[in-house]
Amino acid sequence: MKIGVSYNVFDGEELLEASIKSIRQNVDYINIVYQTTSNFGNKCSDELLDVVNDLKNKGLVEELFLYEPDLKRGAWNETKKRRIGLSLCKKQKCTHFLNMDTDEFYEDKQFKYAKDIVQKEKIGASACRIYYYMTEPIYRGVSVPNNHFAPFLFSVNFLTVINKFMKYKFSVDPTRRVGNLITRTYFRNPKLFEEHELMMHHMSFIRKDISKKWSNTSHTTSRSLAKEKTLELLNWKYDKSDKSIIKVKNQFNIDISEW
Repeated sequence: MKIGVSYNVFDGEELLEASIKSIRQNVDYINIVYQTTSNFGNKCSDELLDVVNDLKNKGLVEELFLYEPDLKRGAWNETKKRRIGLSLCKKQKCTHFLNMDTDEFYEDKQFKYAKDIVQKEKIGASACRIYYYMTEPIYRGVSVPNNHFAPFLFSVNFLTVINKFMKYKFSVDPTRRVGNLITRTYFRNPKLFEEHELMMHHMSFIRKDISKKWSNTSHTTSRSLAKEKTLELLNWKYDKSDKSIIKVKNQFNIDISEW
């Protein structure tokens, strides 16, 4: 089993090193497909290039790929970047593939457990439920949505492609639908991991500059509500009486003190 990971990066680079460290011991190869101009013509931060090059120099990632976007084609660019990441993993003869963003994290023990299950049970496609976090890495949502999941490990062969028209047993981001080129379906024996087995920890609302997330997302609705969403998050405060959010430890050691 050789696991290849591809990170899709434009912003959120302040979370990238901590995300990589959460999975590094459980995978064999990592590439970063990054862009310095967003899908809508906005420039990256001054720190992005230093961050990705530093990760390469530290040996935390094996390969960097600079992607030049076709402006105004958000989801199309996202899909193409993920395809490049998959292609780089294929060249390294990876048997399994995981696509990630900078704000996604996995617990070490759960990842090891899930990886073993995928190998032993010959799981062709897998996914898991998601924990969402608010403003700081210590405020976690308790609800686990059952209508959308994070894609986890997929088996890889020469027919493996990413295509939004893949037929899936579970709902995942269309830009991450991995499957067979010929049958246009996921591979054999798909598995959805339960909450006690594997969770993706999504720092979706944690950013040095949250406005960048909304103004550059490929999701049209979120982009049109960028200003409203930014103000809402800037004004959000933890309230113990709100049972939908719980306070947890900063288990991934995400340092926001300098933000």
